[in-house]
Amino acid sequence: MNKIFATALVGMAISIPASAFAQTWNMPTPYSDKVFHTANIIEFAKDVKAATNGALNIIVHSAGSLYKHAEIKNAVRSGQVPIGEFFLSRLSNENAAFGIDSQPFVATSYADAAKLWAAQKPVVTELLAKQGLMVLFAVPWPPQGLYTNGEINSVADLAGLKFRAYNAALERFAALAGAGFKGKVLLEKPLFHKAGGIPGHSFSGAYVAYNLRFHPVIRRLKEIAQSATVHAAHAYVGQHISQWRPDTDYRHGYSARKSEGGGVLRDLSHELDYLNWILGGWKQLTAAGGHFSDLEIDSDDIFSILLETENCPVATVQMNYLDAAPRREVILLTDKGSFHADLIAGRVNSERLKTGIDDTVIAEHKAVLGNDESVICSLEEGMEVLHMIEAAEKAAHEKIWVSR
Repeated sequence: MNKIFATALVGMAISIPASAFAQTWNMPTPYSDKVFHTANIIEFAKDVKAATNGALNIIVHSAGSLYKHAEIKNAVRSGQVPIGEFFLSRLSNENAAFGIDSQPFVATSYADAAKLWAAQKPVVTELLAKQGLMVLFAVPWPPQGLYTNGEINSVADLAGLKFRAYNAALERFAALAGAGFKGKVLLEKPLFHKAGGIPGHSFSGAYVAYNLRFHPVIRRLKEIAQSATVHAAHAYVGQHISQWRPDTDYRHGYSARKSEGGGVLRDLSHELDYLNWILGGWKQLTAAGGHFSDLEIDSDDIFSILLETENCPVATVQMNYLDAAPRREVILLTDKGSFHADLIAGRVNSERLKTGIDDTVIAEHKAVLGNDESVICSLEEGMEVLHMIEAAEKAAHEKIWVSR
């Protein structure tokens, strides 16, 4: 069908001084030693050592042993390593130019791949240069194909088939070909990068994984809101980003990159979803937020939102990547009293509602499998959260109120 490139890049700030002392560079690669791309990289390292008379020694760390595939580009960008190899079309969500080589039927031979790279390279080089990265070379994979147990004579023959889609282009191909799964799907939040219409699909059920709706504390607050008049609601969530995944460098995760869907508005959008669910949907909002700390990220690290909902005149949400002590709390002020909820402690006032770390996820999956749609987030509700996110970004930028 087409050829797809694996690409080697280097940080632009790197230089090799004339020195009597040899330098050693660590080079992470995603594939095992048995894959020809890794064999090429090993030969490349040998050639560099020979060409520099031993002044530069590149140590190849294959099979994601130093950094996982998804982390390699950002590891080079942040200076953690000076050089690395990655699968080019993994970046197609950043810019469509990174995924041109993965379009079906564009380049079906090595000769075609060479012509395509000649046209693609200047654009890719310019885009990566803006991130402080320099392309060294690209090597095409053999042409990919579609292999099935039965004969394919038309697009209709693809209906109902399942296959692995390892980049955005193949996901789009699967959708256009009608080769999607026809059962139920649970989609990661937020639903999309940007708000828009919900595309047609063949799923018998599709939901968004806002699993905090299944937390016993949130369900208790839903019950309270249904039986009382809520005068005000305040939600707070914060935890230092370095604590999220303590075994990894926060600078390499998607949370650190706005282009990859990072930032508190999207990462912590559970709060927007459950307030919408508890309080009947938002009507208007204003916000302040952005990147204010010294965290080495380019995504938003603090946001504060003031909103009016259908069933509550005043609601606030505060979210951040900075709190040294993890907190996730909600306060409801109602005509029947005030209710202070702590999701981490599992408590509403003095009522204990403990839950295990995986209980909400298990309950959410059971709801999907059991056709119970009473709590789970629908696609339409998930899209509403995206509208809230974009409204908050607009309000913060233009310093205005935004209506639904």
